Amino acid sequence: MSTHHLIPDLDGFNDNIDDVDRGVHDYIWHKRRALFLGTCAGSAAICAGLWGLEFAYYGESLRNLGPRIFWYPAAVLLCPVFLYAHFTTQMQHLFMRQLAQALNFEYAATGSMNTVKGKIFELGGARKIEDVLSGTYQGQPIRIFNYAFTIQEGRSSHTEHYTVFALAFDCAIADIALAPKSFLSASTLSKAPDDGIKIKLEGDFNEHFNLYAPRLFDVEIREIFQPDLMAELIDKYRSYRIETAGNTLYVIGPLITNKAKFLAAHELTDKLFASLVPRLRAVAQTPAAV
Repeated sequence: MSTHHLIPDLDGFNDNIDDVDRGVHDYIWHKRRALFLGTCAGSAAICAGLWGLEFAYYGESLRNLGPRIFWYPAAVLLCPVFLYAHFTTQMQHLFMRQLAQALNFEYAATGSMNTVKGKIFELGGARKIEDVLSGTYQGQPIRIFNYAFTIQEGRSSHTEHYTVFALAFDCAIADIALAPKSFLSASTLSKAPDDGIKIKLEGDFNEHFNLYAPRLFDVEIREIFQPDLMAELIDKYRSYRIETAGNTLYVIGPLITNKAKFLAAHELTDKLFASLVPRLRAVAQTPAAV
């Protein structure tokens, strides 16, 4: 049975937190039903009215203007979509506040980019930290926060959203970057620690992850990633990125919108704290590193 060091009462934890993916529907139906249904009906009425005006104004020549003339009124139908997205964002903030209360952590709506290190925080632009939970984990300071940044691809762009567990220690840890090959695009995976190299491990691990570490610790890092740890990462955590920078371990995973995702990230943090971190601390303290 898994042990969750941050959660003293798992039953109470499950009862007191509303999942975003399910809670937003209940929130709209019970608290914003009139607004949402009114927006839907109003958008449909405005769209129909604009189409009617177009038919009245252009008449028979409307056929020669092409299908685009119909798209402009239809844009009004996006209003309910934007409103739903707004409610989802509100529920995400509420979810993180409930999470902070359940864990007995402090909550802050935003955080500073100056408080984080690591190659993940150098990717993209328009970077921001939101919904910051601060507390302790097995005697060590920990922060849990949502992180977003924008990737530009030619003329288009999209925003990536992740939840980060940042666990700080009182001594240095050997810097590594473990990135799943499904994480963003291949061009962004070549973000290694300073003076780092790409390390290939045994088996099919390299088909799922890219591992970077300082050249100085090439041999030691290979010994740290034992077959049992690699197998578990492949089986359960292929969507997570793991980085250490300075004295901080970062576990970066999909945006947490429900309790199941939080528990999965929590379990991975537990495993890394017990197996990976002690070995990285030992590597950082070897004579060659001093």
